[in-house]
Amino acid sequence: MHIIAFILGSCLVSAGVAAVAIGMGHSGWGAFGFAVASFVLAQMLYLVWIVWMAQVASRRKPLGQDSSTPAEQVQAAVQKG
Repeated sequence: MHIIAFILGSCLVSAGVAAVAIGMGHSGWGAFGFAVASFVLAQMLYLVWIVWMAQVASRRKPLGQDSSTPAEQVQAAVQKG
């Protein structure tokens, strides 16, 4: 997922949460608090999802495969000559 799409979606959900909160009779600051809380919760869930995806990807990597980045591999190849 692209970060811009995530942030835009989170902002839209936060705006929706604020609109519902105002519709339910909460004050402006209360609605703002609900919106911020929903935005923070979305970011925490996104972080958990990214960590989970990284763990799954690391489990799929065959044993013995070099864990260096492509840039490190190129650098090592250049140094070897």
